[in-house]
Amino acid sequence: MPLQSYSDLQASMGRWLKRPDLQGLFPDFITLAEQNFDRKIKTRSRRGRYSITPTTNRVALPTDWGRVISAEFGAKPLDFFAASSDARMIAFGYQIKGDTLILTVPQLGQRLDLEYYVLIEPLSTSNTSNWLLEDAPDIYLWGALAEAADYIRDDANQQKWLARRDQAISDFVDDDAEAKTPQDQPLDMRAT
Repeated sequence: MPLQSYSDLQASMGRWLKRPDLQGLFPDFITLAEQNFDRKIKTRSRRGRYSITPTTNRVALPTDWGRVISAEFGAKPLDFFAASSDARMIAFGYQIKGDTLILTVPQLGQRLDLEYYVLIEPLSTSNTSNWLLEDAPDIYLWGALAEAADYIRDDANQQKWLARRDQAISDFVDDDAEAKTPQDQPLDMRAT
């Protein structure tokens, strides 16, 4: 049975775990796995863009932002400064405090362009699929099973499923990196 939806994932978890008493916790295990995915999976599928011409130096970040990749103001790259930095010492940059980007620029009125990693949209009964479940259902299955094994203190299966999850994530990220270069590209031989 293919893993195409939230209910398919839960049904598969039930078959692997053979613990019907845990079925009510499956959504928690999936949510915990998704938190891990948000920290580890950085691929083209997760990239988003946001543009705005701010009228103040405080800009609300998009609701789906997870991590800023790059920021430009007026087509010039902005430097990132930690939230603990003194904004008065920043000439051309930005800080993030909560869900707000704070600009330190000489003058407003130009376009702010952000490239960022979007949060992985969590699965639920109302959101039965997302791009990650469609592209890599094995990551979801191994991740959720590892969380379940931790809950029931099944160390042997937890280690096995963590290894499978991490290998699947690594393969997925590597495949994404390889997709950025043409396959069967001829070698460039040079005489030395």
